[in-house]
Amino acid sequence: MEGDQAHIGPAADATPAHVTFACERETFVLMMCGRIGFDAALGDKRLIPTGDMAVAQEFKK
Repeated sequence: MEGDQAHIGPAADATPAHVTFACERETFVLMMCGRIGFDAALGDKRLIPTGDMAVAQEFKK
């Protein structure tokens, strides 16, 4: 993620991530469609962040 742009590519070509998220496919789709919010997914433990929590909070914006 850079600003309002997202890029997907091989992990070997990327710089190390400051934070990663793990979730089920269903949770990912619900979040992308706006059916469940970031805070709700975190609260329900559907979305599990690993790494810098300050950076993780930036995804709410």
